[in-house]
Amino acid sequence: MIGGPDDADGSSPRRPRWLRAAAWAALVVAAVAIRLPHLTESLWYDEVWRTRVVLRPGNLESLLLHDVHNPLYNAFMYAWISVIGDSEFSIRLPSLLFGLASITVLYRWMHARFGPGPARLAAALLLVSPVHAWYSCEAKNNMLVMLLGILAVVQTDALLTKGRWTDAFGAAIWSALGLLTSWQAGLVVIPAWIGGAVALLSADRSTPQSRAAAARRLKLLGGSILIALVMLSPLLIFKAEHVDELSRWYLAAPDLARIAELLFIWYPTGNALVLIRAAKWLLWIGIYGAVVGPALVLGCLALRRSATGRLVLACLWTPIVGLLLAWAAYAAAGETGPHVYQDRNMLVVFPWFICAIALGATQAGVLRPPLAGVLVALGLASSLAAVTWRADKSTVMNPNPDWRSAAAFIRESASTGDPPIIASCCPLLPLEYYSTPGKLVELNWQHDTFRDVQNLRRQRPGAPVFFINNPFWFGYPPHAIHLLEAGLGHPTRSDFLGLQVYRFAPLNAAHQGPLER
Repeated sequence: MIGGPDDADGSSPRRPRWLRAAAWAALVVAAVAIRLPHLTESLWYDEVWRTRVVLRPGNLESLLLHDVHNPLYNAFMYAWISVIGDSEFSIRLPSLLFGLASITVLYRWMHARFGPGPARLAAALLLVSPVHAWYSCEAKNNMLVMLLGILAVVQTDALLTKGRWTDAFGAAIWSALGLLTSWQAGLVVIPAWIGGAVALLSADRSTPQSRAAAARRLKLLGGSILIALVMLSPLLIFKAEHVDELSRWYLAAPDLARIAELLFIWYPTGNALVLIRAAKWLLWIGIYGAVVGPALVLGCLALRRSATGRLVLACLWTPIVGLLLAWAAYAAAGETGPHVYQDRNMLVVFPWFICAIALGATQAGVLRPPLAGVLVALGLASSLAAVTWRADKSTVMNPNPDWRSAAAFIRESASTGDPPIIASCCPLLPLEYYSTPGKLVELNWQHDTFRDVQNLRRQRPGAPVFFINNPFWFGYPPHAIHLLEAGLGHPTRSDFLGLQVYRFAPLNAAHQGPLER
């Protein structure tokens, strides 16, 4: 067991029970407060895919087999909404439960392996984390992937330490389920396999008993990997035949700058506390790194002391270093790739980062209380920022526009007369979920939007036309919006958490501006 310096069991100095209970109660209240706004906001495009608008019987086979995401989460959500319904809260509830379960599992495992002090701090950091809060309230597969990744690593650790066939079978099940949910699970499942094999191959073999134990556990690990691969084989074969469906145009290259931002800005603060300009990112890496860096270094040094700790290090650093090496190899060859990086794809690695800094903070000697306190305060302040003064800015990811209010505005504004036409260069799927009346038209953002909107007005001169601009997704820059407004008769504009809704009066009742630019 690796613990803090204060007690033999790694726990903090004894405090009154009521004080500890009060601290945890305050922490839970804060965790609820920072999650509630995310749970109750309107759905955005990706979340609507987990409703009956998309996840319906006639569309199910195509979605399960040909979606860029692996099928387990969508299959689960189809069963879920068939029983529970597809309200905003109900489709987000599984992610909340998966997120809470991930904290519980990691806490219990860390308590057994590293002591109560690091386990409590890790749980506290996850409870107030803006990254964990965001994705545990979003109807996507991220929290399920995180939970299954944790379970796979924990069960692999049990296999290595106890050598039971039940642990081998459990590790295979959790690993396969994680990969059936998303290939992102491989970022920790594969390092756990490799780290486990390395640990067993380098284990003490000084006696016949130790050699036999290592050999038996190595066979169990091999059997576990084989079982997982057999379970995955149908999906692997199918995806290999449809590899073109796995590409995503919006992914980035995992260069050193992005990895540094991941470790010192996105993981600890969700990029939420302050607006970091492009020219200032190195400064803020230094500021946040002054807090996170020492905890991370101390944690990694402490993790080297045990086989379980080295397994954590494998799950933390193998995917990060592997992505950097792949990028460096491509760059050395003069290639422009690989474009495989996205912050949220690294969410499965996040628990092991938290494990490392929580353990490191408990190794900081006299700096332990202030370092732990600053880490928790940094996460909590960032989470509060993400749901208050920075709710309409890009933080953990782009802000969730208020499609619900926009749909209500369109319904009220077009309550009489011809059904409206709603056009946008961004996907309008959320308006289908909110039963917005009228004709939805998704424009090609590379076309002449001015001309496209004017043509829609000509087609139905008696209908009001709404144009929606989402600055964070296929958005128009301010100068282009100004030209659009001036050329089309200065429509009225309403904003809904970054969503800009322009209303044009029916053409036969409005002053006709120029039809050509």
